[in-house]
Amino acid sequence: MLEQSYWKVVLRYGHVGQRKEVYVARYLAFNEEVSLLGVCECAKEMPGVKHSKLVSFAKNIDYTEYLTGL
Repeated sequence: MLEQSYWKVVLRYGHVGQRKEVYVARYLAFNEEVSLLGVCECAKEMPGVKHSKLVSFAKNIDYTEYLTGL
């Protein structure tokens, strides 16, 4: 059985007015073999994310912080 890795990713979301955006923290879980690049690739497919400079911040976190963020 594969272990999980947990990530805090802050994404830029659009569609909140002309030239405006909002930053939203998402807490994601992946197989432990997924790298930062894999996390960014997954995040880019989330609805509403602005595709240019979409990830503002990404950090590998522990399970406790993941649960707190949810």
